[in-house]
Amino acid sequence: MNWKKFLISLLAVWLVLELSSYFVHMIFLKGEYMSESFKDILRPKDQLASNMWLIWMADFVWSAIFILIYRKGFRKKGIIDAVKYGVYIGIFSGFVNSFKTYALSPFPYIVIFYWFFFFMIQSILLALIVYYLYKKEPMNN
Repeated sequence: MNWKKFLISLLAVWLVLELSSYFVHMIFLKGEYMSESFKDILRPKDQLASNMWLIWMADFVWSAIFILIYRKGFRKKGIIDAVKYGVYIGIFSGFVNSFKTYALSPFPYIVIFYWFFFFMIQSILLALIVYYLYKKEPMNN
């Protein structure tokens, strides 16, 4: 494995994931999170802030696995297959996690839908980034 390329890809995917998640949760969905229906669901702000490292670590691990799966099964294919990969991961991870959360917690359905929708967009965007970064790498591993 080309570790330099992997680490560059990991940093790129993780940063785009964090920045796009910030946009979704701190800008687009901020009004929903501030509504009365969320006051008893979310942790208090100080607890959320102190737990951010857990989110960053989980997203970092997710980014690494996202790239490793892409390298093993989608790298030799074209841009359309990269988009398909993003859709597959979006459904596999985003749909399952969003709707399991809905089943277990009293989150409003519209927020669950937005989580899934934005995660699909993120997954496709991240797959295109990895496609671009790996499209010229030789297939020796």
